Amino acid sequence: MTTEELLEGKVLVIDKPYGWTSFQAVNKVKSVIRRTTGLQKFKIGHAGTLDPLATGLLLVCVGKCTKEIPTLQDGEKIYFEKLIFNQIMICHIIIYLASEKIQIRLVGLQLPATIWNRR
Repeated sequence: MTTEELLEGKVLVIDKPYGWTSFQAVNKVKSVIRRTTGLQKFKIGHAGTLDPLATGLLLVCVGKCTKEIPTLQDGEKIYFEKLIFNQIMICHIIIYLASEKIQIRLVGLQLPATIWNRR
């Protein structure tokens, strides 16, 4: 990716690691861009905050694409959470569409014993 392409605008899809804040992820991207392109001043931001304890895709906008952040935030989103308690998995899926919220809950999926015995 060239310097000109970055300034024209790019949306980068980052797999945010566990333990990082969204701010830390953006700073890491900013650091890499500065190191690899020599750019020191450019617009950068993210389209939605992920909790530090969450992993997932974080949209990082660079250059003119930072103007698209509100549009990206208003788009469709799908969240998936999984809780394992006493060898029973509970899944909760939340889908946010532009006009409504749909929730699906899957409860009581018994996990095979082999999953629990792996080391």
